[in-house]
Amino acid sequence: MTTVLVTGAAGFCATHLARRLREFEGLRLVGLDRREPDGAHVGLWNEFAVADIGDEAVLQGLLRSTRPDWVLHLAGQTIGSHDELFAANEQGTRSVIGAVQAQVPGAAVLVVGSAAEYGVVDATDLPVREDQPCRPSSDYGRSKLGATQFALEAWRRAGTRVAVARPFNVIGAGVPPHLVVGALIKRLKRVVAGDGGVLRVGRLDTQRDFIAVDDLVDAYIGILRGEHWGEIMNVCSGVPTSIGTVVDTLVRIAAVTVRVEVDPSLVRADDVLVSYGSGEKARRLLGCSPTIGLERSLEQAWRGTTMASAPCSVVPGTGEVRADPH
Repeated sequence: MTTVLVTGAAGFCATHLARRLREFEGLRLVGLDRREPDGAHVGLWNEFAVADIGDEAVLQGLLRSTRPDWVLHLAGQTIGSHDELFAANEQGTRSVIGAVQAQVPGAAVLVVGSAAEYGVVDATDLPVREDQPCRPSSDYGRSKLGATQFALEAWRRAGTRVAVARPFNVIGAGVPPHLVVGALIKRLKRVVAGDGGVLRVGRLDTQRDFIAVDDLVDAYIGILRGEHWGEIMNVCSGVPTSIGTVVDTLVRIAAVTVRVEVDPSLVRADDVLVSYGSGEKARRLLGCSPTIGLERSLEQAWRGTTMASAPCSVVPGTGEVRADPH
């Protein structure tokens, strides 16, 4: 029996991850989040603990009692003050890895970083590769970079079996409103419900790299199964798409007539104009590429339904833990 612990387990990506893992036999799924799971999580978890990863005593006790073989660290915070972001993202990652080292040093750990770690990248350096120097332009990006650096140092200095995934812009059923597509869907549904017929948006010319959440979680599983310790791996489509294209596609899916207006209050001063990644490393090491296109994943997000992706060969192992490297 392989035990898998997922932090941030009540969140958007973790819900899809748990559903994907449920397709495999011989897995015991343990969720950890600081909030209670909602109805979408019924039947997904064998055990669920409500606690903050910053509570090191509780965290270490949970690892000691559950003895996970895999730890997928999805917990984090995207908005908040400087101190809140660094506490949740960098210090939270330090707590998780420290607990693993103390209680289950043979466990495999996936730390979920962010494309925001790259910051502003010159057009000549696009698509951005994993060895691109990071110059994050936001506290969120800086806090995630700190988490990545600590994770890689844990591998180099202590032999902790840890890898880092850097997802780009994630979309799919249940996408939350703090992400750009989730925010657009929330506003568009208000328009559909009769709220004035005007869709207010930020910049339409910014370009982002969108990845379907079902492709994303397959990559997470593949990174752990492939034992790519000490590696950073982009999880992306490799295709830049303008926010204007996303808006047009959502309006077409919604089948409504709306007037789109740029709202200056939604334009961020630190917005990166163009950001998209190279998925070459993931293709080479994992042997798979994204299978769900933009329109299909946007339709999935709009309708709130999950569409199965064509899975990569990422079936988890037998649960055998290798000898402690320490």
